[in-house]
Amino acid sequence: MNSPLLSDSMSDSIITSARARLVDTTLMAFAVFSLLSMVFSTLRSIDIGWQPIFAVHILLFAVLVALCLFRGRIGTGVKINTAIATFILIGLAGFIQLGIASGGIIFIVVGCVLAVSFSEIRTAVIYVAVTIAGLSLLAYLHTGGFIVPTVNLDAYNSHWTSWLNLLMRFAVFTLILVVAVARLNWQYLTLFHSEQDRSRELRDSKEELQRVMRSLEESERYYRLLFQGGDDAVIVYDTADGRIANVNDTVCERLGYSREELLRMAPRDLTAGGD
Repeated sequence: MNSPLLSDSMSDSIITSARARLVDTTLMAFAVFSLLSMVFSTLRSIDIGWQPIFAVHILLFAVLVALCLFRGRIGTGVKINTAIATFILIGLAGFIQLGIASGGIIFIVVGCVLAVSFSEIRTAVIYVAVTIAGLSLLAYLHTGGFIVPTVNLDAYNSHWTSWLNLLMRFAVFTLILVVAVARLNWQYLTLFHSEQDRSRELRDSKEELQRVMRSLEESERYYRLLFQGGDDAVIVYDTADGRIANVNDTVCERLGYSREELLRMAPRDLTAGGD
């Protein structure tokens, strides 16, 4: 066969490559979203005042932008875990500042989805467990009066940048979901077609092997027919040790030896009388 079979290592390579491209695509989309969010956070500060949450968001968004800009120099595992942690922290920071009115749940869900999709099961479970513990702690602090939102929610809800930011989150997250599903479908289709090609090549190889075996069997039958069926005496010598390797029945009849006796002899042991 001219084309090599698809090995397990090649299948793993396809999955790893598709996974890396999907991570980079996600980071690029979130980097654009982060740049716009930083602008909107600055604009909102004009109407409702500068809030500590804005600084936290800008810092975390800057991390996503940096991951995108230097994605070629950073390992896939580092990019994934940094992005997951950043999304979860952005969401929790929103709950600290705004309480249940925060839209941070979107970031938390995205972070957990990334953890389940790209991390090992144990790592994903840790991320989800830490997130649940953090939300539970924030719920206790808010309901217990230990944290009191300092943001004017009426002003926050009436500012156009808050709604534009919400719409942008929805658009970007939906786009990323669509791209992720499309990429995963492409990945699975690629593997499916590759496995089909592999099965077809294995089937063709099996058929070719069967044809070769049949040809060898026919050649062996033809050889035996020529070796045993003629009237000529045929002796096969082993050039390595100079002994007789095989003889046909005609040799045994003419020389008066059995096949076993002849196979223990060398050509010099044969007498002129057995010719």
